[in-house]
Amino acid sequence: MCFWIAQSQVWNLYNLWVRDHVDLQVGGFTVPVPWMQSLDGLLPALLTPSVVLWWRWQASHGREPDLFVKLATGCLVFGGSTAMLAFAPLLEDANGRAPLLLPVAFHLFSNLGAVYFAPVALALFAREAPAALRGTLIGVNTLAVFAASIISGRMGGLYERMAAPNFWLLHAFIAAAAGLVMLAAARVFRRLFTGNSAAAVV
Repeated sequence: MCFWIAQSQVWNLYNLWVRDHVDLQVGGFTVPVPWMQSLDGLLPALLTPSVVLWWRWQASHGREPDLFVKLATGCLVFGGSTAMLAFAPLLEDANGRAPLLLPVAFHLFSNLGAVYFAPVALALFAREAPAALRGTLIGVNTLAVFAASIISGRMGGLYERMAAPNFWLLHAFIAAAAGLVMLAAARVFRRLFTGNSAAAVV
């Protein structure tokens, strides 16, 4: 749920932040704000094959992390990418706007984190759920997105009262803290689950 709280702000306050803090001019063309969000549709399709090949290479060398480490990695990478937005003031031009490259880099790394997290969480539910309840529990997995979207929406109100860097650092902390908790609890989870959690997702 903590991962999706941070992710949901990309669908919520992020567009306002881009509108107000990013230089969208490329030559004489103004990049439409929603185009930045559209990268979240393109980049997973481009990144997933590379990540899967990386996991297979790791597996062939006996180094592939299990599902819990992958989940933690996804949270940490997403948290780090969200923190990047907090450093926009350090890159601002004379007009007080950060370069377009900053949100592009954010989308690249945040989607890398998402590839490590979202399909892996789904695989964990699908693999460990009893066969008779598999569909139901996969549906339960989506409740995390529902709950996180509600929380993220309420947290969006903080954007009017907090400096933008602090707003993004708060969300970065939530995602990264979840990753650290997952790493700390991974040993317990490995004992609880009976499936082969070290196997690749695909």
